[in-house]
Amino acid sequence: MNKTPRVPLGNPLWWWLGLLLYYCWFQAFYNTLRFDEIYPYDSLSMLGLGVICNLLPVTTVWWTYIGVVFRWIRFSNRKIKIVGDIIASVFVAIIINYVYALIFTLITGNEARIDWSGTLLNDLLVLMLIEMTFYFKSLILSQSEVEYMRQQVVQHQYEALKAQVNPHFLFNSFNLLYSLILIDTNSARTFVQNLAEMYRYILDRHGRNRVSAAEEIAFINSYIGVLTTRYRNKFSVIWTGLPADSDFLSQMMLVPFSLQILIENTVKHNVVSSRTPMSVEISIEKDGIRVINPLQPRQTSSVHTSGFGLRYLKNTYDTAGRIFRVINNTQRGIFEVYLEWLKPDISITDIEQ
Repeated sequence: MNKTPRVPLGNPLWWWLGLLLYYCWFQAFYNTLRFDEIYPYDSLSMLGLGVICNLLPVTTVWWTYIGVVFRWIRFSNRKIKIVGDIIASVFVAIIINYVYALIFTLITGNEARIDWSGTLLNDLLVLMLIEMTFYFKSLILSQSEVEYMRQQVVQHQYEALKAQVNPHFLFNSFNLLYSLILIDTNSARTFVQNLAEMYRYILDRHGRNRVSAAEEIAFINSYIGVLTTRYRNKFSVIWTGLPADSDFLSQMMLVPFSLQILIENTVKHNVVSSRTPMSVEISIEKDGIRVINPLQPRQTSSVHTSGFGLRYLKNTYDTAGRIFRVINNTQRGIFEVYLEWLKPDISITDIEQ
């Protein structure tokens, strides 16, 4: 079963302050219920004995419950977690109270009586307080993660656009186009068409956080065309699985530029030459799409790699609750990435909200 992510406790001093404030309030509240007055003690020694008998167990229960809620019981299902917290807390509370009663009896020689009504009331209030704190901090953490993911989306869209319009890419494209015009006008015409389709897609999809698989595949075909021309047919893509033009793909969703990131990583980090041509397999499956390329790593590479693209895709798919899996199988000599389809009726923004 999936575990909930760890929620940070924060500064322990605030928890100690909360404990002292809670103990003072609860003791006054309990004294009022049982004795009809806030201060029913005849002397300071009676007050001190009451504090020793009550504060130590309350402190132990307090920090044990924090451990139970924040660290030990971790289920992704909220209802199961709450039930687990209650069962573990009741069990722990009974043990703590019996242990303190035994210690008190051994020290004083008098049999200690456990006031179960007050004990259970205290344990219930402590558990409720810590549970509310846990879910409040979880909410704050989730909102921070959502904001971070939104920033990542904006950053990626900027990076994807910049990667296509940066001067280096345009310089190489225009250089190649000039050469093609002189020697092969048909190839030059196809190259310009693919380049234009790429830019149209980039501009039309700006600001969108999901696209249909059919749209993404149409774009990636234009990108593949540009790469095929650039590498003089030493780069190719083999489509397997379901047909790339099936109606099924218009219903399935992907993160924009996700396939482009994977293809770009392939040519960036691997050798593409006449001796070692690159052939990438893209498999369209019922539940997702798989991109596989042979490992032909460059011996020396001046390309700076930040891993931003793969991290972005993983974070985005994790947030959407979908599978993003990377397999770097050096024994078989392949690099494989699997992307599960996003739900057709739920966008990433809808999930975040």
